[in-house]
Amino acid sequence: MYDLLHILIAAALLVHGLSHVVWFMAAWTPYKLGVVDGPWVLPGDVTLTGVVGRIIGLLALVAMALLMIAGVALLASEEWWRGAARMGVFSSLIVVLPWWPRIPHRIGLQAIIVDIVLLFIIALPLSLQIIAT
Repeated sequence: MYDLLHILIAAALLVHGLSHVVWFMAAWTPYKLGVVDGPWVLPGDVTLTGVVGRIIGLLALVAMALLMIAGVALLASEEWWRGAARMGVFSSLIVVLPWWPRIPHRIGLQAIIVDIVLLFIIALPLSLQIIAT
């Protein structure tokens, strides 16, 4: 039996993971899904549709897979869900941080906030006991 905490954290991991498909789509397809192409926040004229942007798009798929795997592993009460979630969150930050201004209404900033909240949840001693219930 799952408690509400299991379901909420797993849902956050699954939904946040699935949201990374927009970065892949923006880098590899003509469908931008709200992501505006343009230079990133770091120095240099790097765009999302350039070579580095496409590599970041592939990393977005990795982040998506890791976060979704972590959510399913949490629901399956696997002990390694925290490691997959941690790698997924760090991958997510690498994907979102350079291009957060490229999404309207600062959805990228909201994604960064979700990543930070997930990091705190993963780091809590309580998360060690989540799989025990």
